[in-house]
Amino acid sequence: MSFLLLLWLSLTIQSVCGAAFASRANLVGPDLPLKSSYDFIVVGGGTSGLTVADRLTENPNTSVLVIEYGYLVDGDDAVLVPGLLNNKRYVYNITSVPQRGLENHTFTVPAGAVVGGGTAVNGMFFDRGSAPDYDAWVKLGNPGWGWKDLLPYFKKSETFTPPTVKTFSDEYDLKWDEAAHGSKGEVQSSYPVYQYPVTKNFFRAWHSLGVETPDDPGNGNATGVFWGPSSLDPKDETRSYSQSAHFDGAPSKRPNYHLLSGHSVSKIGFRGKIATGVKFISRETKKSGGVTATKEVILAAGAAFSPQILQLSGVGPGKLLKGLGIKPVVDLPGVGHNFQDQPTLYTAYECK
Repeated sequence: MSFLLLLWLSLTIQSVCGAAFASRANLVGPDLPLKSSYDFIVVGGGTSGLTVADRLTENPNTSVLVIEYGYLVDGDDAVLVPGLLNNKRYVYNITSVPQRGLENHTFTVPAGAVVGGGTAVNGMFFDRGSAPDYDAWVKLGNPGWGWKDLLPYFKKSETFTPPTVKTFSDEYDLKWDEAAHGSKGEVQSSYPVYQYPVTKNFFRAWHSLGVETPDDPGNGNATGVFWGPSSLDPKDETRSYSQSAHFDGAPSKRPNYHLLSGHSVSKIGFRGKIATGVKFISRETKKSGGVTATKEVILAAGAAFSPQILQLSGVGPGKLLKGLGIKPVVDLPGVGHNFQDQPTLYTAYECK
């Protein structure tokens, strides 16, 4: 008898159960009508969308509407139990166009179609880039987006729990710097309590080649071979993600925080070059509607859908938009171009 063991540097397993669709006091539906206007409209209830909505609604005088294509799901093991990126019910079915640089192969483009977005279906690797990655943004003309600027917010977002058993961390060469992590944030970050012993062979091999393990991949030096923390709640070993961190609990009880799930935004409305609201379509009924924003429309629909919505709204390459019969609001050539996804290498073993 043989079985296929998929080994990642961060351990993940899957358990699939029936979904329990949630009901909330601030979930727009039969019991809570949609208002005609809000201070802020957030397009996309995923990783960043729910985070921004949570922060904004800490002010009880600020009203926020989040519009999300996916549904709010509670208690589904396919989300809560660490998975292997195959929660197909909660993922868009997107395939790339043929890639000329890769012999015209096509690839799946993973994107979460659920409240919580990618954080509800990803591999739970809770990492950061290296300091030079962010400092390069400043050099490109974006002051305030360097490593030292962002580190306080990285720390604000998490509650970090290091391994509690020193022999375990020593055995697997786990290193961390608590000064680089937060202790009062909404997202839980920790390490699984088990790792496949063969992982040690990977580390020995890389070390033999001169590739070192950094003191902490979250302190600005994310280069080398390391086992980073996961977005894992150490209390019960379940996924910690955008919904559990920035919607469940206290945020879901705020009367100024509304969520419209099961709807996709089709267009952002403009008055001149000022965004004034959005139009949306129901997944179930296909009926369309609209809502206005008195302050801002915040686009947080992810790397695939944010540029799509912008183009449909008239923001993008002017020539392309005119060819599609869309009146340009802003001729912005970069919208919808230069998308790059991270390379991933899977190592498989057949054990007999």
